[in-house]
Amino acid sequence: MKSDPLFVLISRHFRKVRWEARHRFWGVLRAVLDGRKPSLIYDFSRPDVDALKALCHALNTRVLQSVAPSHMPTSPVAYHLATVTLTEDDLMIINVPVFLEQAAKYYPVFVDCSGGLSHPRILPNGEEICTLLFSTFSGCLRQLRSIVGQQREVRDATIIDFRSNFGNKKSVCLTAIFGMMLLYPVVYYVSPCSHGNCLAAVPLTVFEYGCTVSHDIVPRDNHVEHVVWTSFSIPTALVSDEIRNNIRNDRTFLRERNVCLDVVAL
Repeated sequence: MKSDPLFVLISRHFRKVRWEARHRFWGVLRAVLDGRKPSLIYDFSRPDVDALKALCHALNTRVLQSVAPSHMPTSPVAYHLATVTLTEDDLMIINVPVFLEQAAKYYPVFVDCSGGLSHPRILPNGEEICTLLFSTFSGCLRQLRSIVGQQREVRDATIIDFRSNFGNKKSVCLTAIFGMMLLYPVVYYVSPCSHGNCLAAVPLTVFEYGCTVSHDIVPRDNHVEHVVWTSFSIPTALVSDEIRNNIRNDRTFLRERNVCLDVVAL
């Protein structure tokens, strides 16, 4: 079995990370490189900024063969990735052209699940909360476009700091900003003034995007056939036919499942 070149590159930069974590990161990063997912959260337990910068720099400057799934033609390609920070400990990798193209027509369903509510509710378009969130999101897009225009920082994989767009941290919902930066079709909003959320014991429908990988490209014998690179939930009572159809029409939709949890962390 041939080793997947992307997995080899990840292993080279993250030698101390457990195999399972590297494999999960490989599946999600692969989707970002293929353009099927615009961005990802770097979720290793111990952030290694230098390793992440080096990995993105390698992908931006080196021709990498055979990253596409086996059913797609393979051709040499160099990528256009940016590394950004949303908080002191939270980093993202963005496929710049894919992200900017999709963000231009992006408008999610906002679900207010603030702790003081008796039940979650969908925020109507035009509500002040939605306007404020999009203002913050637009600031991030302007900063990214500006840096892309300069080219140098993206190519060199310099960390792009989005925190200046958030203003007073006490007045911004980072949960919503994270969801928007991942371009989730459904984004949770929690009032910064509330304590926790109102999703406990609420039936949720979880939607998963991903793919089924063929045996020959999974870099280990005890492979996982399904690679899930995005999952998000919405209160089941709020799932309309329109919302479900919009989600299912995405070519990377994999499956949906129902859960009900005593505690929901956002």
